Order: sequence, then C-alpha cells, then structure tokens
Amino acid sequence: MTLQELFNDKPTKLWSERMIEYGDDFFTEERLLMCDKVLDNYLNQLILLQETKHPESIMKAVEEIVITFNELNEKNDYFIETMEREELTEPSINRSSVRQKDFGKGDSCRVPEHSLGS
Repeated sequence: MTLQELFNDKPTKLWSERMIEYGDDFFTEERLLMCDKVLDNYLNQLILLQETKHPESIMKAVEEIVITFNELNEKNDYFIETMEREELTEPSINRSSVRQKDFGKGDSCRVPEHSLGS
C-alpha cells in the first residue's frame, strides 16, 4: 500500500462505522475529524519526506504523530483505547509500511506499539 492510498484507509473509517453501528459514544464526529486531520498531516509529511530520503525527519514525523495522538486522547476523555491504538499503529502507520525503501532504505520504519499512551 502506498502512502497516497492510506488517505482512504485510515482507522477513523472503522471508528466511524462502529460509532454508527453500535452507537459507540467514545467516537464523535468532532473526534473523528480531529483524528483525520492529524493523520492527513502525518501522511502529507511522509509524502514530502519521500523526496528528501532523510530518516531522522521521518522518525521526527512519527514521534510527532504519537505525541499528538497522546495529547488528543488526554484532552478527549481517553477515547483512544487499546483497540484504537492497535488500529493506529498497524494499519495507518505500520501496514503502510512507512517503508524506508520509499525513502531510500530497504527496511520498514515502524512505531513501537507501546508508544501510543493508554
């Protein structure tokens, strides 16, 4: 999956479906929009960084998204629980294989799952 394709495969799509299907009150339109904005910013940063192939900048972008989601979660009654943290780290960040091969290396650039606070 390319970075561009991830814009259509964000975990917020799953969260929205759960909100509608199960009436899950952890998710609100406002929270989903905030999360989409964070993810869009992150993906746009990575797309730009593909051209520079600068690993330190990539890891800085990863660090920034983790911090941003932790702060967002804290300010919004901790709506990002274990399942959502897994969905954030696996599909959006990891499955994309924010691959270093996209940035001039052969290995994946992964976020440790424990990075997203509880």
